[in-house]
Amino acid sequence: MTKRFSASSAAQLMACPGSANLELAIPGYEEPVKDDMAGAKGVGTTVHELLEPGTNWDTSQLFALHTVLHEYSQLQWRERRKIAEFPANLAQWLHFEWPQMNPVVYYMITAWFIKLAPHRLPPAMLKYMVEALIYVRDLRVERGVEESDGVHGELNMQAKWLKSMPFTTADVVIDSPEILDVLDYKTGKIPVEVIDNDQLMFYGATAYRFLQSKAPIIRLHILQPGSFLVHTVTRAEMFEWMALAQRADQRIIDKDLTLRPNDHCTFCPANPHTRGDKATVKCPVMMEFLYPPVVDLDEVFNP
Repeated sequence: MTKRFSASSAAQLMACPGSANLELAIPGYEEPVKDDMAGAKGVGTTVHELLEPGTNWDTSQLFALHTVLHEYSQLQWRERRKIAEFPANLAQWLHFEWPQMNPVVYYMITAWFIKLAPHRLPPAMLKYMVEALIYVRDLRVERGVEESDGVHGELNMQAKWLKSMPFTTADVVIDSPEILDVLDYKTGKIPVEVIDNDQLMFYGATAYRFLQSKAPIIRLHILQPGSFLVHTVTRAEMFEWMALAQRADQRIIDKDLTLRPNDHCTFCPANPHTRGDKATVKCPVMMEFLYPPVVDLDEVFNP
């Protein structure tokens, strides 16, 4: 089945069109069984869901949430577990630490912690969530916008600028007349660069068209534990990238089966060293690149 052009696979498909049709490009290839909640993928999904209040709440509620979460992350793990898993303990803790908390905010934070309860996230991940919430709050204040004015969380869009018209979801998009900010949460340990990031460019291009933005500047943000990065591109640079993506999309539609192994192969299932789901049949071009045949130099120079 053809893999559709998407934000997460943009870099791979733009460089290696054959990876969109691995069952056609590689004899005997079969897709591996995928579990989107396994290991690091499951943690990433959980954190994305819990960070969504960063765009759905107003700045005062968001400030209260990251204050409470910061204090919670400092507790010993047994105390965190008791608070998260037992509503009575949570109510007692909140009332003791913040007796003057607004009832509406109290209700929202209680509901949020009930979602957190099944996921025993380590302090480092809780710290990251606090920092990410602060980052989003500060960006909203800087841009002077609230949700109704152009703040979008988990923005579902269709990339109608591509012939295949795939759907995609951006973590956070903040649209203002001067700047379009596009934020992507990353929870993995592999460092992600923000410059020349095709996934973020895909989000930026789609959001620009979907929201009918007029901003001359697009800022791309990667929020990853220990590394918050931002890169600015102009509208003209975005349009140049879109032209490259449109050509790549057309190659996939035309069933171009060319395999070009490189850095983009990190999560490809046909990569023998993939960081994602592993297929049993590997990419022959990658195998030749990684394990070239042994050459008998005496036979080459003394035929």
